[in-house]
Amino acid sequence: MDDLLKLPKVGETKATAILEGIEEIDSIAQDVLRVVKIKAKAVGLLTGKSFCVTGSLSAMGRKEFQDYVEELGGTAKSSVGAGLGYLVTNDPDSGSSKNQKAQKLGVQIITEEEFFKMAPMPEKSADAGEAVKDNSVQIVTESLFGG
Repeated sequence: MDDLLKLPKVGETKATAILEGIEEIDSIAQDVLRVVKIKAKAVGLLTGKSFCVTGSLSAMGRKEFQDYVEELGGTAKSSVGAGLGYLVTNDPDSGSSKNQKAQKLGVQIITEEEFFKMAPMPEKSADAGEAVKDNSVQIVTESLFGG
């Protein structure tokens, strides 16, 4: 309460209302935080780069490709737009709408092979079937709610 009273235009009435409001939403916030996890942003070979895929890839499906890009720190987009770094395709000369839009916006169009030179797939090992480690983090609330 003392810290709030030091703020300009905050008297005892406002400070009390603020503290009561925080207490009121504390249980709701705690319930939400029990079920909501935020994935830590991955950092890797593709950090700072964005990719969109058009057509089919031979190495993996579209969803698997998007997950792989994000796993390596990149951003996977479903459409071509301003700010997109690369359009990945197996037919760079295709007249598809994504290819046309990428050319118009100056987006670099690369093949699947060129993509995997940038971000090589790891060798499959005997334990490749094991579950992937959960990379999520729980939000820390102690500083917000004094808990």
